[in-house]
Amino acid sequence: MAMSDIIHYPILTALFTLVSFVAMIWLIINARGVARLFARRTNDLEPGPAPRGVTASARAVWIAIILFVLGGFGAFLMLFLSGERQELDAIDGRATLSAPYIPPAG
Repeated sequence: MAMSDIIHYPILTALFTLVSFVAMIWLIINARGVARLFARRTNDLEPGPAPRGVTASARAVWIAIILFVLGGFGAFLMLFLSGERQELDAIDGRATLSAPYIPPAG
């Protein structure tokens, strides 16, 4: 059994996209924690005032950033692999095309 038969690309693409989307929403909601993480004395980025204990920790922000990036890369990888699989199916003649694939002569 080939690896392409085991992996179901649309489900994995949706899963990676969902992980990235949820991480993005969390980062937007916790923008003060992101600003606090990247704030330096030399730039104009300052986190706004917030009640004590409400802002996200630096560790949680980094985890969300990593999930956002990995989710995006995973979704693009699954889209790339599914396109490659469709191309191979067309070459092998297993795709549902109106005319069969005929390789060029020579």
